Amino acid sequence: MTSSMLLTEIYFFPNDYLLFTNRVLITSITNLVFTNLLSFDSPTPDSIIHNILSICQKTHPSLKFLDPQFSSALSQQGWKQSYTKFFLHENSSQYPQMTQRKPFIHDPIIIIPFFIRDSHWVAVVCREIHGHIYFLYSDDLNSGPIFESIKDILSQDNTSSLFHPHNVTWINIKVITYHPHSNECGPRML
Repeated sequence: MTSSMLLTEIYFFPNDYLLFTNRVLITSITNLVFTNLLSFDSPTPDSIIHNILSICQKTHPSLKFLDPQFSSALSQQGWKQSYTKFFLHENSSQYPQMTQRKPFIHDPIIIIPFFIRDSHWVAVVCREIHGHIYFLYSDDLNSGPIFESIKDILSQDNTSSLFHPHNVTWINIKVITYHPHSNECGPRML
């Protein structure tokens, strides 16, 4: 095993789970987090999505993601305010405690958990490969209208040419849609 490889261990206790990487405690997850993640009677809360992505980032520090509230803010407040709040930039140092997990606009991979229509989670990843920007999209409902809506929200007209250049490529990754469908989109998005 090389020094760059991470060994993750999980210890289960009655009320929580302890995650270790190379024998260093990275986090403790309560049963409530898993209950909220896997609840079938309501959508997965933003905070749970953020917590799970934060845990992934602790084991993979190069992983960058936008806060789950980014998609709502972009739709309601526009690009300028969303960029200022959710990305690292020249003025980010004013709030150093808030910048630890934020991505730069040019990070090679940015995970964007997208909550759309106040009821449905989909996964969007902005990925730069050899200078070309790809948006990878996955929706457990495989809904064409939702895909088109997200493409419009993240379009160059609604964001920036740095984030969404004119020659961006969208890839819709089809997945199995389960019926009956009952709020499993949060866990499946992760």
